Amino acid sequence: MLRELVLPDIRIRTNITNEILLMVLGGRTQSPSWLHGINFNKYTWAVDSGVNCCFKAGIVPEKTDRGC
Repeated sequence: MLRELVLPDIRIRTNITNEILLMVLGGRTQSPSWLHGINFNKYTWAVDSGVNCCFKAGIVPEKTDRGC
């Protein structure tokens, strides 16, 4: 199965079958629909304001770190 991740400046296609970790970081706020479009990751971790993006999308990350 070919998997695809589309970012603002790059498109990644892979047929990797290993477990994939998605890390949602601070910075540009991601839309909930974009986060839900990434459906091939096994785990989700969130850091800084990425935690808020996940919660707004209804995604509960396995690990979080809001920094200092």
